[in-house]
Amino acid sequence: MTDTVLPIRPPGPHPAPEQLYRARHGPRTSEAERWLAHAAACAVCTEELLRQEAFDAPQTIGSDDLDTAWERFGRGPRGPLAPVLPISRSRPAAPLAAPPPFPPPLRRPAVQRWLVAAAFAAAVVGLGAWSQTRAPRAALSTQDGAAAGAWQPAGLLGAPPTELRFPPPSDGVPRRLTVFNISRSYSWTSPPTAGGHVAFPEAERRKLRRGEPYFLAVAGEHNASPRSFSLR
Repeated sequence: MTDTVLPIRPPGPHPAPEQLYRARHGPRTSEAERWLAHAAACAVCTEELLRQEAFDAPQTIGSDDLDTAWERFGRGPRGPLAPVLPISRSRPAAPLAAPPPFPPPLRRPAVQRWLVAAAFAAAVVGLGAWSQTRAPRAALSTQDGAAAGAWQPAGLLGAPPTELRFPPPSDGVPRRLTVFNISRSYSWTSPPTAGGHVAFPEAERRKLRRGEPYFLAVAGEHNASPRSFSLR
């Protein structure tokens, strides 16, 4: 019979307790085998394995033994009491100082309340005047946006578009519209048109996916910003 010879130093660094626990209970991977091989040659890790085994399968104790141990624990030796400092009669202990009283709440004069009310009223009047001055600008921006609205589709759509629209070219030269996504995995180019609109084929409408942004642009015009739309 040959004696088992343990190596002087266990192979590899010490695994953490969590790694040893996973090596015992998890699948036997190459990493788990490495941790267990280290623990087999390491006294510290072997002790950790024994503690984990005792934790997983604790020893049962009867009720009588538990009561006896609890009584023995209650009759254990008591430590020395903390020393008590003697109080000298010639120098009585000074009484504890009373906490400082809270300062009385400040009373704000009525003038401050009137100032706050006046400032609030001035803010309301100023807001009304600002709204009146902003109304013509809002209408003007709506009129200016009519040209931008010539690009269709735009924004969030409930269904694929059947037609693509763009501002008709001023020179009368036909243009091609192109529809594409961000990755260019989808791209479609229309036939030339000078009327500012072109039909979007049904076969292409079926290829659009909901939630993915698509872009509409004039083919060949790299300086213009493309318009975007997507399906709900």
